[in-house]
Amino acid sequence: MARRGYEAGQRLNGQQAFWGFQQLRVMNRQILSAFEDFDVYLTPVMSTPAPRIDWLDPNMADTREFDKRQAATYGTTPPANFTGQPSLSLPLWQAEDGLPVGMMFTGRFADEATLYRLAGQLEKEQPWKDRRPPIWN
Repeated sequence: MARRGYEAGQRLNGQQAFWGFQQLRVMNRQILSAFEDFDVYLTPVMSTPAPRIDWLDPNMADTREFDKRQAATYGTTPPANFTGQPSLSLPLWQAEDGLPVGMMFTGRFADEATLYRLAGQLEKEQPWKDRRPPIWN
């Protein structure tokens, strides 16, 4: 992604880059305003069960295929990445194969404190520190 971003940047002049930055700021504000009425927004970390380790190979020759796979796997995380909203991922469940299922909690902009309190409460009620996939046993 970094390489493609660099290559795309080579094709822009300063005015186009500034316009794009301004558009990103407008989009960020729109996304952030959607979160104002919620303390915490819950989504899965991954849109699919955990893929094989070679499914998302950043060195694969077909970069478009990599992008499609990444978007299909992590379909819910980009808004928080773009806006800088505080988020945390907790392994609150396990799939049938014993692998952890991560739940992503996203808070209001600059409200990390709510997420820390929530994480503490969830760890107390649903401890995960001693859970291991069967392959580890």
